[in-house]
Amino acid sequence: STETNGITTVPELLSRIRVVPTFCIVDANGAAYMLVKQDERMAKGYAFTTFSGAKIVLEDAQKTATEKGYGEVWENATITTIPADAAIRLSLTKKERFSQKDQSLDSILSIIPSAEDRADGLLMDKNKFKDQGKVPLFYIDQLDDDRTLLYFNKSELLVDWNRNHAGKLPPSPKVIDLLELFQSTIRGRTENLPKNIYFVPRQESLEKAKELKSQGLTPYKIDRMIV
Repeated sequence: STETNGITTVPELLSRIRVVPTFCIVDANGAAYMLVKQDERMAKGYAFTTFSGAKIVLEDAQKTATEKGYGEVWENATITTIPADAAIRLSLTKKERFSQKDQSLDSILSIIPSAEDRADGLLMDKNKFKDQGKVPLFYIDQLDDDRTLLYFNKSELLVDWNRNHAGKLPPSPKVIDLLELFQSTIRGRTENLPKNIYFVPRQESLEKAKELKSQGLTPYKIDRMIV
């Protein structure tokens, strides 16, 4: 194994988080919708951990665009799914993309948790999860004998605990930020990280990603964007 003393390496983290779907808003050709701030030469896109999170943002954007007279920009928008390892790579490193007018800009992805999961994260660590792009992962030490299972949803963690430990009171769950986990591992600062990490996606997200794939997905283009 490439593990030392239970420390999970970056390639292992990326491989194990591939089972987790994220959801992105794209046009009919798979170009991601992104925002560009006037004072920054940088495009920012989003990958949502739930389909409903992406859907709320898409519907709000379409409504605003229609009210302000540029509804056609969003009329072919749809939601596709990409695995979380791809979303993490695009959130850790800038990626050059070309806009619909063939302008080149660096881009970065921000991963957005559901409102419920963010609220649970804020209750446990108000400072860590107040900024956009922070994704709380919930875990209980030794929930699984030799693995640490990081859940995207706290309720699902507690349901699994109760199923496996009937009648016992669960210990207090702990929380860690998704990108902080990867950044700490990349830098070798692993002394405070959980050992032998695996990821547990939200059940509804797994089902929604499966449904989208069965309908025929719009492939996500990592080098194109709509701004």
